[in-house]
Amino acid sequence: AGEIEDCNGNCCPDYWVADGYCDDGTYSWNGVPIFLNCDAFNCDGGDCTDCGGGGGTGACCIGEQCQTTSADDCTAMGGTYNGDGSSCSGNPCGGGGNCEAGWTEDCQGTCFPDYVYEAWLGDGYCDDGAYIPADYGCDECPAGVAIWMNCDAFGCDGGDCECDPTDPTGACCFGADCFETVEAECSGNGVNGRVLIQHVHQTHVQLHAQQILMAAVQLMSVTYSTLLETGARTTPQQMSMVTV
Repeated sequence: AGEIEDCNGNCCPDYWVADGYCDDGTYSWNGVPIFLNCDAFNCDGGDCTDCGGGGGTGACCIGEQCQTTSADDCTAMGGTYNGDGSSCSGNPCGGGGNCEAGWTEDCQGTCFPDYVYEAWLGDGYCDDGAYIPADYGCDECPAGVAIWMNCDAFGCDGGDCECDPTDPTGACCFGADCFETVEAECSGNGVNGRVLIQHVHQTHVQLHAQQILMAAVQLMSVTYSTLLETGARTTPQQMSMVTV
């Protein structure tokens, strides 16, 4: 069995035509929805009743990446819609980098098949290194290598990721002084910009110890006042325990 191009130019098995299932985008091949409900395939060989010509989808360019989607979805992801029935074949959005044909570099420069981007770009999951395509059925993808699309070239993974998260804060050492700030501000003051997580932990421990000491002092002060008010007899040892 071979492969054919569907109504939108995406490859699928040729035996999907007239196989008893209406291929109107409900079923996917290599992660790409397949449309055979057009006149070119005689409404999927009679499997479909609506020959709408591809379901109103086409190539959507998000940066240099191409994804087959509807015009509305393309606009929502900040992409450029190439028109109904347009295809991602031939890399219409440019890009590719140093990858072979049909493959594209991610944000880290790793090459992955284009169909991975088409399936995962704007799918509701942030691809910030958290997912490995080879673990999800991509046999030709590099084993154990995560994909990164959380950069401007991919429109922050089609809106799935936040490309400019709020900078975390940490301890910044300025000579013998220490204060909490973001790394950029710390570096801007001529200080070692590495966030000293251990130093922050030690500072919190010291603060906690001071709070415990102050609470003990307050408790002893109350105890001392109570003894004076009641006129209770106290020994020098007892007095030393309740005075600071």
